[in-house]
Amino acid sequence: RMRDCGCCKRLLRATGTDPFDDFEVMFNIHKATFTASSKNSVYVRIRAGDHEVCTDPSSNGIFQQALSVFVEQGTQVIKFELLNTSDSVMAELQLNVMKDILFMDSSKDKEGKESRPQSVNEKTFTMKQKNKNVLNPRLVLTFRLEAPGDEEQALLAGINASSEVEWMLQQQLQKADSGKTADDKPQEQLSELALLAKGCFGPLHTFGLMGSKSQVYVGVLAPPRRKKFALHIWDNEKDFREDKPSKQEIELLRIASVSPDPNRPDIFIVTYVDKDKRSHKATFQRIDRSRDVWVELLQILVTKVHEDHKDKKDQKPKRRL
Repeated sequence: RMRDCGCCKRLLRATGTDPFDDFEVMFNIHKATFTASSKNSVYVRIRAGDHEVCTDPSSNGIFQQALSVFVEQGTQVIKFELLNTSDSVMAELQLNVMKDILFMDSSKDKEGKESRPQSVNEKTFTMKQKNKNVLNPRLVLTFRLEAPGDEEQALLAGINASSEVEWMLQQQLQKADSGKTADDKPQEQLSELALLAKGCFGPLHTFGLMGSKSQVYVGVLAPPRRKKFALHIWDNEKDFREDKPSKQEIELLRIASVSPDPNRPDIFIVTYVDKDKRSHKATFQRIDRSRDVWVELLQILVTKVHEDHKDKKDQKPKRRL
């Protein structure tokens, strides 16, 4: 291809033939909805020129998965395809890079300056039907164009997380920056541990005796709200919002491991010890984000809480005998 030659690529950019440089965009694939004669697992494939990424398969069309897409200079469209497990394309959506992603054709404000949306949040797009057995296919997407600021970059760099986790934490930072307290004052700057803790809130399925499954709401409460960092489990989000006591509490310092189930792509296991030093396992199934994001977030937070505890312990003056 012509753009494989560096000189040609720079020439096309300099002359304005290509209006943008290479860039990366992060998409959050929330869900795909459609009517079908039979229920089968599906997944979403994103194509930008020669580059493609895919979600994990889902039996109910709910993905909640963040994917980073590399868009080369000169790419005109980004294609989203809904496929079944036989790799047959059932529906398709094409977004124009200039108009729908970079918003370079957006309207101008009163001063003549371009007014571009800063983000697209949980927008529903109608897909084009490619299989007669699939009706009314739609795809719900979120993507953000803003790059993190200097303070955000410094904080996220210290966490050393994957791009998917960094993007989710960046959204938490932006919510905190724009939030106000009851006195209409900006919220305090989030620390590294507090930011990670805020990312560990959401719905999950948990498994009980005889394999019974129920939906719960989990979250990590941290100082000063609680004395110690702990993973709390409520029956639902309403109980958490009303500040009701959680039905189970697992101190992060007592968590031995957070690991993905090797045989089930939606399941992860938290292994911990109680006050009597007996080992327990809590099994969860993801709902609102990918399993690997939950695992990575909890692993990083548990590690940093242990490091913070050790640092504070080392700083305490030793008693003289």
